[in-house]
Amino acid sequence: MEFTGERMIPEVNRDDLIYLQHISRYLFALQFVKDKKVLDVASGTGYGTKLIAEHGAKDVFGVDIDLLSIKYSIDKFFHKRSHFIVGDALYLPFKDNSFEVIIAFETIEHVDNPERFLKEISRILISKGIFLCSTPNTDVLPEDNPFHKIKFTYKSFKEFINRFFPQYTLVYQNSMLAETFLVDTTISKQKETEQFMAQNHLLFRQPSNNSQFLIAIAKKDEEIDENSITQMVTLKENLIFDKTIKGLINQIKELEAKLALTKARKKKTSFISRLLK
Repeated sequence: MEFTGERMIPEVNRDDLIYLQHISRYLFALQFVKDKKVLDVASGTGYGTKLIAEHGAKDVFGVDIDLLSIKYSIDKFFHKRSHFIVGDALYLPFKDNSFEVIIAFETIEHVDNPERFLKEISRILISKGIFLCSTPNTDVLPEDNPFHKIKFTYKSFKEFINRFFPQYTLVYQNSMLAETFLVDTTISKQKETEQFMAQNHLLFRQPSNNSQFLIAIAKKDEEIDENSITQMVTLKENLIFDKTIKGLINQIKELEAKLALTKARKKKTSFISRLLK
């Protein structure tokens, strides 16, 4: 299967930063799936669906609009508790209240009608179910992906999720020497955040609106127990080989340089706009 930039392919992207980012999101999601019926929307090449099945989910459905991706998923990532189906995220082929957990990583920015997408998610999610939804933060990341139909900022993503899911919290993902996931309430308490950093021997950027990726953890009815959310993913040694570490560090440095350039351009544009007023 050829890499086009739209879907991550593990055997192609193994040494790339995109691999670390995508796999980490699914590792983060594993804390919610044990003994649950799970839907992985826009499952792509199926690696995440299999990972969920391997880690205790009762049943996992991977849905993607692309037939070639579904065939690839069945061939490469089959599991006895996984099911791969061709389907449109705007017209999901399931009855109301079908799933306990729904995952849609890097999906909402690809659909033509995000309002209908979230209505579909709400329709097939049980009342006490949980929805995990991620998107790039265009306040920070360069806006150059041709496959994205809509671009979310920190503010617009929060407002959009809240329209359909009144109970939600945000988790902030950043690419460092490891992928980091911090919960909204924790980062507002600077001392606790510093202690968390020290305990894990890692240096984290201050997240929130400066984070590269935003993840909503949402429910329809129940409040979310933010204290129960694991706030960091530690990648297993077999996910990143030693030979890739140097390459990943270089890619992170390149990304940081791009981010700095993007911020500089935005500042310059803002300054020029003020002069012209």
